[in-house]
Amino acid sequence: MKNNVLSLAVIMVLSLLACSCGSSTNKLQFDGVSCENSDLFSVAKGGYELKEKIVDGDTLLMLKVKLKLEKPTKAEVDDYPEIALKDKDGMELFRSWDQLELTDADEDKFDQFIAGKLGKEAEFVFINEFDENHQKALSESSKFTIVEFALEELEEDELVGAMNSLYNTAKALDTMDDDAEEALKTAGKAIETTGKMLKALEDMDGMW
Repeated sequence: MKNNVLSLAVIMVLSLLACSCGSSTNKLQFDGVSCENSDLFSVAKGGYELKEKIVDGDTLLMLKVKLKLEKPTKAEVDDYPEIALKDKDGMELFRSWDQLELTDADEDKFDQFIAGKLGKEAEFVFINEFDENHQKALSESSKFTIVEFALEELEEDELVGAMNSLYNTAKALDTMDDDAEEALKTAGKAIETTGKMLKALEDMDGMW
């Protein structure tokens, strides 16, 4: 009987130790988007936790963030979003090289996300190795902000093409009295091309 009680006590102690040695977490508040194209998406309301994980002997920090699409775009990503951790006073804990980044799998997922429907929501995993800094991140982080996000700029020849289309449209409209039918055909093609280029330009915030 005593042996059974002792065995039960040992199991309970080991269970408690296992729980206490599990992944550490820290609850964070979202503190805004601080980068280009900040109107493209927003962070959905909810609780967010910075978690410590051991993967193949390495200590990693992971933060799952749900994003909401505010402005769909077909533009390609130049720099994927990163997350900067902040203390309770809103000061960044680390320099840019020590930020949380999207996993490789979620970079592909993000490409599909920004080209989706308005209002779409999706959860993304940000993760990084912190070496000796991970304990500081867990103990001192209180907020997080999204930084280092940018879309690719349009090539110069695309800009020239857009301007040429505008010129052709104006020229076609100007010659309508001489040959209305031909002018309307030319104008229609030019307007269609211009519309596509202007849509691309609209996607590239900061270009105008």
